[in-house]
Amino acid sequence: MQPLKDIHLKSGFIKYDSHNLNKGSISSVRIFFLISILVLSVSLINYINLNTISSVKRFKEIGLRKVLGSDKLEIRKHYFSESILNTFIAYLLAILLIFIFLPSINNLFSFEISIMDFFQIDFLIFSALLILCASILSSFYQSIYLGKLNPMSILKGSNIRSAKTSLFQKILLVLQYSIALFMISFSYYVFTQMNYIQNVDLGYSNDNVIELNISNKNIRSNLNSLKNELVRNPHIKHVSASLYANKALNNTYFSEKGSKSKVHMYYNSIDSSFLKTLNIELLQGRNIKEIKHTTEFTDVVINESAVKSFGWDDAIGKTIHPNYRVVGVVSNYCFLPLNESGYAPMLFFYLPNQFNKLLIKTDGKNEESTIAFIKAKWREVMNNEPLNLKKLDSYFLDDYQREVKLKKLFVILTIIAITLTLSGLIVLTINSINNKKKEIVIRRVHGASSMQVIKLIYQEILILLIISLTIALPFAVLFIEKWLANFAFRIQLDAFVFITICIVLFVIATFTIAFQLYLASKIDPVKVLKYE
Repeated sequence: MQPLKDIHLKSGFIKYDSHNLNKGSISSVRIFFLISILVLSVSLINYINLNTISSVKRFKEIGLRKVLGSDKLEIRKHYFSESILNTFIAYLLAILLIFIFLPSINNLFSFEISIMDFFQIDFLIFSALLILCASILSSFYQSIYLGKLNPMSILKGSNIRSAKTSLFQKILLVLQYSIALFMISFSYYVFTQMNYIQNVDLGYSNDNVIELNISNKNIRSNLNSLKNELVRNPHIKHVSASLYANKALNNTYFSEKGSKSKVHMYYNSIDSSFLKTLNIELLQGRNIKEIKHTTEFTDVVINESAVKSFGWDDAIGKTIHPNYRVVGVVSNYCFLPLNESGYAPMLFFYLPNQFNKLLIKTDGKNEESTIAFIKAKWREVMNNEPLNLKKLDSYFLDDYQREVKLKKLFVILTIIAITLTLSGLIVLTINSINNKKKEIVIRRVHGASSMQVIKLIYQEILILLIISLTIALPFAVLFIEKWLANFAFRIQLDAFVFITICIVLFVIATFTIAFQLYLASKIDPVKVLKYE
């Protein structure tokens, strides 16, 4: 039993579900919401850092406001109103960018998002709350910090930068880099896992296989004539008819004759050429014979998973209720999407009046002329019956459209997050250099080399990066492992990958701040100390 409203997004727990073909995933929705929050957090951190740095230039303004009678509350209101205005302008620009790029986004990800969706009452309420929350978070520290400043100290020109401000900026940098490491790690495993399930060995070959729809009763009546005509072409290797092609939908419960235990199995009606056409390996026994069964039993072939589910050591000769006798065992192959299910039990029998698909295996040469030959023979044998022709491997791509979108989105979001993180690192590096400018030039006057000056600032940032890695790695490992657990076919976590990501992050950070530190080491002492 399942609520109707849950069918689209919350059917992931239903094993071997093959009818809900267009279902979504609530876990994917939650993941993207989390990623969007992380990207927004990185943006807010950058905004807070920029505000904190620029607030130094506004100390005198705050001092004058206090001297002229402004209290803490008024100053905080002023900062909050500024933040709301900035956030609202940013929101309008974001909506404008969405409108500009919406057609490209819909085309790239096969979305159907309309401009009118952004004028729905739910979205407008969400937008208002988002603007309010972003404004509060981005202005909270500055309004509290600047509201506490002593006007006399400000107007005297005293150094009013507190250790708390410096610590706050360091905490933000640690948080920012932790988010970047998490997103890089998760994106790598998303990309790798999606590639894995798209390139895993399916257990059969769908290359150069053409599928024709033969569900019409009139078509099936001329089926043998069509098959005989098609095999005359030297480029056609095998022709096979079946209920399903490389997929399976129908399933029910079967039990061994004389046993009450039931096994959930899929079934497919096939002819004797089906296994050769899809290159499915026959492991034991023999293939199905194309004869009408007049005896007590109907011969069937099952897969390895079915043998395991029944608990048999040797399946040949076993009987399945009501009148099926196992004559062969084939290797497991993937007839369900790999991102949802593993190898399910399967049963094959010969029942020609259930055939819906005709599979044509070609040698891959002269493809256009071969397809033209198939169409010509179809018109010749089937008269005016409509031809529905499709390449079998295209179904595989259809199954994983969601995964393809997932890869694209994660790559884009990760690039955005890394760019924002590096821009924030540059801002903090420049700020750190400005705060230590006098110390740097004094060290230079006393004979310090450029490398010693670079080491002075870089070692502080390096410590923060190490702290970030220590915080982010456990969360990344746990989250990725939980996400991968949803896949029947999955990759394994590798410590070397995380080490490589950490090294890459350190290298990127090093190159990001190296140029700024090099410029700082070349500062002219006279320009800095001439007012002392």
